[in-house]
Order: sequence, then C-alpha cells, then structure tokens
Amino acid sequence: MQRQFYATANDLLPALDHIESKLQLAYTLTGLFDEDAQITYATGSTLPTLAKPLSVGSAIAGPGYLVTERLLPIRSREVQQNDGGKKYAVDQLLNPDSIVFQHGGFYSAEIFLPGRIATVSDTPAAMKIQRAFSTVFTKRFTRVKAYWVGQEALTLLQQGTRLTFGEGSPSEFDLKLN
Repeated sequence: MQRQFYATANDLLPALDHIESKLQLAYTLTGLFDEDAQITYATGSTLPTLAKPLSVGSAIAGPGYLVTERLLPIRSREVQQNDGGKKYAVDQLLNPDSIVFQHGGFYSAEIFLPGRIATVSDTPAAMKIQRAFSTVFTKRFTRVKAYWVGQEALTLLQQGTRLTFGEGSPSEFDLKLN
C-alpha cells in the first residue's frame, strides 16, 4: 500500500505536526550501513534531509525513514557482502509495525521529485500509521492525477517547475494540471 505526493518541507511540516499531535512516532533512517546502529529522530521537523536538495535525481533513491511508534525498538539485519564483509540493513523486513516515509523534494531549481508513504505490512500498528498519514495528506493536499500535491508544490507546478519522477524522465511524463 502506498500513496505518492509532491510536497515541500513547508507543505509537510504542518501535516507531520498534526500527525504527531495524535501519535508518538519515531523516524529511523533506512538503508544499508557499515555498523549495526540506527539513526532515529523523534519528530519529522528534525529530519536533516527534509529541507535540503536531494543528492540523487530519482525519487526512489531519495532518503527514506521507517516510521514507527516511538517506543518500538528497531531491528536491523545482517547482510553478507560478496567481499566477505557485512553490512546492516534497516528496512521493513524485521520491522513489520512500520511504514516508509520518503519526503521527496528539490533535486535542482527546475526539478522537484515526489515523496511517498508506503508499507508492505498489514499489521494493526503499520495500518494505523499509514492511515494517519493518508488521512492528513488527503485532507490537506490537492489531488492531481495519481498524486497528492501540497499547496506550495502546486504553486511550483503552476510556475513551471518540473514535478517529475526523475531527472532523466522525459518531460511528457511530468505531472501536469490538464
């Protein structure tokens, strides 16, 4: 289950604040790491990547966070590497009571990439968090085709910024109002 959106940090912060007024959440950086340690933030407003330009030109490769109830411990899994070394994955596989939040954002002044909320889990805890995000996004954002678009992102679209899935994506696949 997933919901894709275009939203600036200014669009997202009030939505995250609203969600966090109802649920005590934690945001843990997802990925493959050299050490078995997690990087967790207590609020969406403290995510270091939220208001920064994205360093990759593809929405799927942008930073992601596991969103869980605040007191839930996060488990990582060991991933054997071809060179004999080990890395540690933080993802939903061992954390079913979670969703993944990727905020999207500017890749360049002309290119704005989408975010998404998604879960592969149907546990009650994951569904509760997914529903909380989905409800707030549908109430605060405008639907444009398959995406939910925040007010500031909608203004960017109207001003000619490319709302697109990737920097190399042809412009005919960009989000358009008509």
